[in-house]
Amino acid sequence: MLHSYAISPDALSHILSDPERSVHFLGSIGLGSPRVFLEFPKEWNTLAQSACCKSSMAATPKFQIALTEFLKKLLSDGVIRRQGDSVSKDNWHDAIEKVYAVEPFHAVLCASKALQIPTVDVKKPDWQTNQYWDVPNTLSVECQPKYIVKNVSSMVLNSVNVTWVAPYFKSDFTAHLGVLSQLKSTLRARVTEIEKFRIIAAYGEKNPTLEFVKATFSHDLELCELLKKNAFEIVWVEPKNAHIRLHNRYWISSFGVLFSGDEPRNGSDQTIDDWSVLSRQGAIDKMALYNYDFDKHWAVRQRYSL
Repeated sequence: MLHSYAISPDALSHILSDPERSVHFLGSIGLGSPRVFLEFPKEWNTLAQSACCKSSMAATPKFQIALTEFLKKLLSDGVIRRQGDSVSKDNWHDAIEKVYAVEPFHAVLCASKALQIPTVDVKKPDWQTNQYWDVPNTLSVECQPKYIVKNVSSMVLNSVNVTWVAPYFKSDFTAHLGVLSQLKSTLRARVTEIEKFRIIAAYGEKNPTLEFVKATFSHDLELCELLKKNAFEIVWVEPKNAHIRLHNRYWISSFGVLFSGDEPRNGSDQTIDDWSVLSRQGAIDKMALYNYDFDKHWAVRQRYSL
């Protein structure tokens, strides 16, 4: 549901050459949208500035200010990071294809460059309707654990800090444990990097929930490793308004927030739930109902990986 995009330095230069295109682009990626910027390599900022400085508009002070503000917004509003080997502007396209081969992402934004992976050519006048860029902000998801995890696995893979807000979480509810079980393969890839996998609950039993989870997953090495380093926790909160029952569920990562309304389901139950992407302000307002500081969580940034 959250789609990650690599951006070639040349493509960025073309996007910035038109103010209207720049505004559209920044409004279409980052927290609150279904699109996430995949920063590659660590020196991408330098490569992008170098490419933009070769633009015919680069000499104007107005362009330099726009470039600085654009990069500041892009790099601070939720980013997935990939390190990889040292890359220059000239071999960026070859390098990003290798990154894609190791761990696929949604698409590359390029400027008239033929690649062997999904691309969005920003030099084409209809690039905004490209099938890889024109993605929905909402999604209908079956409430079975495997479908829930399918839509949140990229968040777990690419964040050091992940929170699942499940107000009615119960350690003996098989659908809740099913979500954790389905996450095993994702956690296997992240167990050494993840700093916190947190479940926030508001109603139901408070003890011995964590002990029950520990016992239930004692044979699962991935969850055991998280438990050993205290990276897995269940937090019980007192809702801000005790007279209002909170029913919605949220998945919060370092680069996006997903909202859903229904519980995970067991067995053959095929209940469909509507998921959506929350804006930063929406996340602040919703989490405040749980007395939860969203901005404090948001401050946790991702490390470079690969």
